[in-house]
Amino acid sequence: MENHRATVVYKSLRTNFVNLPSSANGVLNNANIAPQDVIIEVVTLSGSKYYLGWSGMGSGSPRNFDLDPVVAQVLNLNEKQEITFNIKLKNHESSSIYLEPETPSDWELVELHAGVLENVLISQARAAAVGQKIVVFPSKTSSAKLIITSIGSEDHSFVKINPFAEIAVAPKEREKRASSVSGRSNRSSRSGKRSTEDYSNLPSVLKRAISLPHNLFDRLPPNSNPDGYEIYANLNDFPPAFRKADYVATSIIAGPDQKYNTVTPSQSQSETQSQTQSQTQSQPQTHTQSNDQDKSFVPIKENKRVVAKIIDCKDCLSNSIGVSYKLAVALNTEFKTGYMALLKPAVKSVPKRPSTLIVHPYITQTKKNNQISLNSSEKKDQETKLAQQLSDFLYNKVSPMSLSPITNYIKLPIIPHLLPNGGLLKFKRSDDVNAWIKPYDLENKKPPKFEVGEDLLRNASFIEESQSNSDDDIESAIEIPVLWSMETWGVVNLFFYV
Repeated sequence: MENHRATVVYKSLRTNFVNLPSSANGVLNNANIAPQDVIIEVVTLSGSKYYLGWSGMGSGSPRNFDLDPVVAQVLNLNEKQEITFNIKLKNHESSSIYLEPETPSDWELVELHAGVLENVLISQARAAAVGQKIVVFPSKTSSAKLIITSIGSEDHSFVKINPFAEIAVAPKEREKRASSVSGRSNRSSRSGKRSTEDYSNLPSVLKRAISLPHNLFDRLPPNSNPDGYEIYANLNDFPPAFRKADYVATSIIAGPDQKYNTVTPSQSQSETQSQTQSQTQSQPQTHTQSNDQDKSFVPIKENKRVVAKIIDCKDCLSNSIGVSYKLAVALNTEFKTGYMALLKPAVKSVPKRPSTLIVHPYITQTKKNNQISLNSSEKKDQETKLAQQLSDFLYNKVSPMSLSPITNYIKLPIIPHLLPNGGLLKFKRSDDVNAWIKPYDLENKKPPKFEVGEDLLRNASFIEESQSNSDDDIESAIEIPVLWSMETWGVVNLFFYV
């Protein structure tokens, strides 16, 4: 099926597929050839070759070769241009395709539509060749242009994209302004030494995630520590960069049921100040005390990227990961299944553990007048006692927190009688959101001490869910991941080199 002559006609298809002239379309349909098995090689008069998929439809004309105008312009194919096309069957399939955005704007669209991109990329492109550009249409009004840098084979000039292929996208970020860098350096000098490590150029992978406990992850490897911060996955499903990593940074692609802290620091400050107004009028405070009160309301946010130990689990569900309970709490996904987790190899841990860890307890209501005693010795005694109790609990001999990596600004789970709503843990004198410490042995290393910081006001829905409140959700969700193992789900393993 070689050397068919045709004329390019623009038609809004919003895919990298073509509608063939009626003669060629009839031949394929009469032979019962599926569109998924066909690659169309387009040859221009100058000798350039491009590879596209077949939509399964005809153009309705013996000469018209219908092509989306955005795709045509990316391939430098003009309307009414004469081309030759060849129909390729029995094509080599590739299970790994590597791409890079054409411009920083395309990269921003890839990041913006990361959750959608995995579903549409395979459905909109079927052929790949090194150096060729493809267009992805993540929404009705946007398109991203990507350049193919590798097709996973050096023996073939083009390949058919496997429906379950691993798609990797390299970053192309805008250059940061010098003033921004200068400002960041100034802040660094004021808030302590910052890590030079970041995640901008590290490979990433998107996986379906299941929060533990769950019956699909009831057979964990013997080297696992379910009470810590861990990811359980079959590393054979990951690219090579992850197979050498002991720790991964985990974040969540936000969904419609994602937890959010809807209480802002300004709201917290205004409410508390209004409640304490009568007290401040009857008990005058010095100017220094007023400043201290203002400083207590410096915005503190939970880290959306948490470092966890990755455990190779050969018996685990393919193309999915298990998330330990504490890690799920830190990511606001406890008792949830089917959400998208973005994994990156963790940057280097801090070379020296912080000497002090500050715990900020969560509250869901501002304190009443008779509960507030700022700068009082009674409050300091209570905080000292709570800090010691937290140290005894978190450094217990059975399962101390030192056995897991700890991330700066991490959300802590509820600790009965100590942190009834949970809390936030921060490294003292470090504002680096990428800072984390490796596990260590309490018998050989002195652990950081604890301090109790100011309470943080959080919305009640942001607080860790209890098992009893989620039983119904778990029962209804247990069957969901089972469907993922069926081949009828065309789920793509989409990797981002970001």
